[in-house]
Amino acid sequence: MKIQGFMLLICIENMRTRMNRIEDFELFQSSVNKQFKIIENQLADYQKLEDYYGFSICPKGRVGGIDERRIEIFYGNRPYDKRKIISDDMNIRTELLSESGAELSVFRDDFGFACIQLYPAESKFGKQREESILVNCHLDPRRLLKHRFQKHMMLILNSYMAVTCLEGNPTPCDKLRVFLLRTFKPTVVEKRVQPARIWPLINSIVKFVLTVGLSGFLLKIIDSYV
Repeated sequence: MKIQGFMLLICIENMRTRMNRIEDFELFQSSVNKQFKIIENQLADYQKLEDYYGFSICPKGRVGGIDERRIEIFYGNRPYDKRKIISDDMNIRTELLSESGAELSVFRDDFGFACIQLYPAESKFGKQREESILVNCHLDPRRLLKHRFQKHMMLILNSYMAVTCLEGNPTPCDKLRVFLLRTFKPTVVEKRVQPARIWPLINSIVKFVLTVGLSGFLLKIIDSYV
């Protein structure tokens, strides 16, 4: 019975069409403001960051609010310092330094799947190694409707903000979440997608094990015939 139930579930999943996925994405888009405000109020530990930077939820993107394929949830900008510089006309002027907050962007592709991307907080002299983290690249939008997954998205955004912004005071949980994201998810560095850091490590370990194992095997054969 369990096997039959599992096969039925697979069949139902395969029956979902592109239009089903688009409908779920649009449903999430229409409810994201209300749902994320509720979750935001539940996460009081990050209230200080919201007070410092401001916090926005744009169901159709921050540029005009007309992008049907995009949802942007982000912390705002704030000035943090100033410095004196010499301008092109050789006059001394004051430059205001500002910081932009972290962002979680959800984008729908042509097949109806969602892509979730995290952007770090960024300042003039405080850029991160990665330009963004690809959290999910082929996600069925039906998962976006689940409260648990919505809370997960909010938590990783807040943790990423706490770790990468100037005024962040990350907890051990924040640092662990960001470490796991940077280790197990692909990143964008210099506009190129880089594989998750864990894969080169696993590749090195496998090569080492195979090299040592093969050497031991060959030594065993040689020893047997000598």
